[in-house]
Amino acid sequence: MQMDPGLAGTVVGIALGTAIVPFLDLIGYLLRMNVFKSTGKSLFGDEQFDFCGNPAFKFVLFFSVRTIDEALGVELCKKLQEICVKKGINNFELHLRDSASGQQRWNKDYFAEKLGSTTVKRVYIASVAGTEASFAQQMREVGVPDDVITIL
Repeated sequence: MQMDPGLAGTVVGIALGTAIVPFLDLIGYLLRMNVFKSTGKSLFGDEQFDFCGNPAFKFVLFFSVRTIDEALGVELCKKLQEICVKKGINNFELHLRDSASGQQRWNKDYFAEKLGSTTVKRVYIASVAGTEASFAQQMREVGVPDDVITIL
């Protein structure tokens, strides 16, 4: 997954289960950056936060897991969301789905509701074999241009 360091606008990630892995570096980066923004202290010394530092950047993650208790990365995502809400930082939004609890399956209407009139700059899809094309189609159906959709 490659992004322009000065990217402004909304980037969408869609991950199913362990397919969250390609997004974990970005999530960890946003977590460290938001801790720095809210406390003035870096978690790792002299870290530079020039990537995704544009105030107009936002990462919207749709993350579906079989069970929340057993999923990789859930706590990291939840902690980042918590910091964003508490500190009024608007660079991350989490939509977590626990399929074992019978939550609504994602479809075009769900994505349309959650994204609203947001202009999406990039979409990255990481899922299990066979579902990527369906998610790409749903993104196209809510108005996301095909040339900004990447299947990882």
